[in-house]
Order: sequence, then C-alpha cells, then structure tokens
Amino acid sequence: MDKLLIKTRSKKIYISSMFVFLFSVIVAYQLLGESLDYANYVDIFSDTKHRIEPIWMLLRLSKLYIGFSLPTLFFFTTFFSLQSKFNFYYESCEKYYLFLIASYIFTYFWIHEYTQFRVTFALATFVYSYKIQDNKIKLLLMFCVCLLMHYSCIVLFPLLFFLNFKKKGTYVIIPVSLFIIAILFSNRLRNPSFWFELFSRINMEFFTVVIMAKLGNTLDFTVFNKLYLLLFILFITSYYTGIKNRREPDRLFYFCFKLTSYSLSLFYFFALTPFPVMAFRFSEFFLPFSLVLLIKNIDYIKEKYIYLIFIFIYIFMVSLKMLTSTGRL
Repeated sequence: MDKLLIKTRSKKIYISSMFVFLFSVIVAYQLLGESLDYANYVDIFSDTKHRIEPIWMLLRLSKLYIGFSLPTLFFFTTFFSLQSKFNFYYESCEKYYLFLIASYIFTYFWIHEYTQFRVTFALATFVYSYKIQDNKIKLLLMFCVCLLMHYSCIVLFPLLFFLNFKKKGTYVIIPVSLFIIAILFSNRLRNPSFWFELFSRINMEFFTVVIMAKLGNTLDFTVFNKLYLLLFILFITSYYTGIKNRREPDRLFYFCFKLTSYSLSLFYFFALTPFPVMAFRFSEFFLPFSLVLLIKNIDYIKEKYIYLIFIFIYIFMVSLKMLTSTGRL
C-alpha cells in the first residue's frame, strides 16, 4: 500500500513538473501569442532609463551586462512562479492535485504568468507565507521583499492583522458588510464629486487630481461583477462546508479562506471609489488561492455531482473572463 501511494505521488509530481517546464517555455517565448504587456517589457529591459522595482532592476542589469536574454529571464521567473504555486496546491489538496493545477492553467495562468510577469513573481514569493503565517516579523520581512518586486504588494501589509482574527465569522462579516454597503450606496460613493469634496476637506486636492489623472474613471466595475459574484458564492459555500462547524478547520483551507475574504473585501471597497481599477488590481493578487476552496470542497459537499457541475461552470466563466481580459479571445 505504501509503495502504491509513493508511486502515485511520484507520478503526480512528475506530471506537474512537466507542466511547469512546458508552460515556462510557452511563457518565455510567448508561443501562444504576444501578451498585452510583452512589448512594454521588451522596452523596459532594453536599457536602464525606465523606472522599475529594485529586484527587477537587478534582473535587468543581469540581462544587460551578464548576457541573459529576455526569454531566459522569463523562463526562470515563470518556472519559480508555477513551481511555488503547484507546491502549495500539492500540500493543500493532494487528493485532487492534478485537477487543481489544471484548473489554474485554464484560469489565472493567463493573467498572471502569461501577462503580469512582475506581479506573478511577487505572488510566487508570497505563496510561501503560509509557512510563516503565525510569525508577524517573518511575514513583515517577506512582504517587504515582495514590495521590492512589485509596488502593488503594499496591499499585503494589512494581512499582518487580517490573518489573525480570532473569530471565524469575522472573515465573513467584513466582505458581506462591504458588499451590502456597496449595493446600498454605490451611486453616491462612485460619484467623483463626493470624493473631491472629501479630499478637499482634508487638504488633499493635489493628491486627488494626480490619482484621477493616473487611473482615470472609465472602467465599469460594479458590485455585481460576474467574476466576483461567483467568488462570493464560493466563499460563502466554503464557510458553511469547511469552516463554520469545524473546531479546527484544515489549516491551508482556512488560510485560503482568509485570503479570499481579503480579496473580496478589497474588491468591494475599491469598487465603490472613483478608482475602480484598483478593485481588480489589488484583489486579483489572491485569486489563485480561491481554487483550493473550489476543489477541496468536493470532500465537504454531499451532493458531489451537483457541485462538480458548479466547478465546471466556475472554471469556464473565469477562464472566459481571463482569456478575454488578456486579449486571448
């Protein structure tokens, strides 16, 4: 029995390693078509005049002066990114491991590894925070490293407190409350004049003008965004199946649940503001962790056939959204 188990695990690891290598090559050479950001990266990495995060500055110097090609650089960063996520998926849900990584390839791979090279490199480092989530000092240091990889990682720092709420229900109350507030007050809070007036009262007119000029106010983010409604349904389902009535929830399932709660909270908070681009930009950082909830719930739900239908609908909808938003469709 032990030999059979070891053999099965070895096969899973071998298959996932082949996936990691194959998709790293695909990303490095953009074999499925050039991503929306790729031309910008070619320009950024061609000389040192462009501003970029410190760690990427070092990687750029290695390319320029040591002789790395851009595909070689992206191969190694993608390899690290996929390997870290797949390792986490293996520890989180060994039983459905291959199903889980296939779900990732069909969904968030397109917006992370294939398009957002810098963000996904930072996320790959953040993935290992599950090993040190109870140590605030180590977490703080890790978040600082992530910030040096991508400045949007500033959004990680509130997790020093968010990950440590004692009551499980708190992780439901926060996003649900923001969702309700977003429904009730979205028209007023989405009105730029409301925010101009608010910022003016605290003498931040210049800040307001700069932010509005940088981010614009044209994106149509609403509280009824289909992607986040699906995520919201998954989140609530996961609370009742794997969290609420369990004295000691599965540690990694609970970790992913907390991050999904944080992702939803960020989305509903920023979707209310005149800066809706931040809603997705910050919240999508944590979306890959929601797949653990999606797949591991198979063990917690009795009506498995019905739930499997939900899984395939979920993957199809998210995949369609990711492929569309990254120009694949």
